[in-house]
Amino acid sequence: GDESDDGSSEPTLLPTRRKLSPADAVFMVLMRLKTGLDLIDLHALFGVGYSTACSYFVMYVSFLREWLEVEFPPPTEAQILVAMPASFKAAFPDRNVQLIIDAHEQQCEEPSNLVCRRSVWSDYKHRTTNKFLGACTPAGACVFVSDNYGGKTDDKTLTLASGLMELLFPGWVTLADKGFMMHAEVRPPPPP
Repeated sequence: GDESDDGSSEPTLLPTRRKLSPADAVFMVLMRLKTGLDLIDLHALFGVGYSTACSYFVMYVSFLREWLEVEFPPPTEAQILVAMPASFKAAFPDRNVQLIIDAHEQQCEEPSNLVCRRSVWSDYKHRTTNKFLGACTPAGACVFVSDNYGGKTDDKTLTLASGLMELLFPGWVTLADKGFMMHAEVRPPPPP
C-alpha cells in the first residue's frame, strides 16, 4: 500500500524494468520525436530509469537513422519526375526541380570554452545555436539532413560542407529561400 512500516503515508514508486524490448524502445523514441516530451517524463511511462531511457534514446535514434537511410534511399530522377506536383511543373516549365533546401538553427547551451562559444554564436539569432541543413523533394519527401554545424556558419559554407552537393543531379535545379537557385547546365527532361 501507500503506508510505510512506520505508519507514515508516502507514495510508492512504480516498479522499473532494467530494459525495454526493441519494439518498446523504438516506440519510446518515436513518441518523443512526435510529441516533444522530455525523457524525464517518458522514462516513467515506460517503466525504466532516466539514465536507461537516455541510453536507449541515443542508441535507437542512431539505429533508426541508419536503418531508414537504407530502407528509403534518395529518389531517382525518374521517381522525382513522376511525383512532381503540378504547381512545380507550372512554375518551372523548362526546368527540373530536384530539391528545396533550407537551414535551421536550434538553440544550444553556451559552452564554457570561449573558442567553442564563438563558433556557435549566431549573429542572426543573437544566441548560441547549432545549424542544420535539410532538403526535401518538390513532393515533400525529406531526403537529406546535415550534421550539426556551429551557428556562426553561413548558409553557403553549410551547403558546401554538408555533402549535399554530391547528391545533386547534373542540370537539375535546387531551390533555397531568398530566391537563391543552384543549378548546373539545364537539360530537357527525359522523354516519358
